[in-house]
Amino acid sequence: MRRLKAEGVIRRIGAVFDSRRLGYASTLCAARVPEEKIRAFVEIVNGYPGVTHNYRRGHEYNVRSAAGRASRT
Repeated sequence: MRRLKAEGVIRRIGAVFDSRRLGYASTLCAARVPEEKIRAFVEIVNGYPGVTHNYRRGHEYNVRSAAGRASRT
């Protein structure tokens, strides 16, 4: 694994949790945001608790965001 990491084959190793079993719900959202409004959009989205990802994509829907929170069920 050290060799693969040194060669750039492995970037990182991390845990993947079963969020439902931990009592959480999550969602992924794609948005089409005009370039001149992306900074403001990202700042607003990042202001919400539970946002885990918020990033640009090379696609018509150019911003993807993910959020999770404790489930109500």
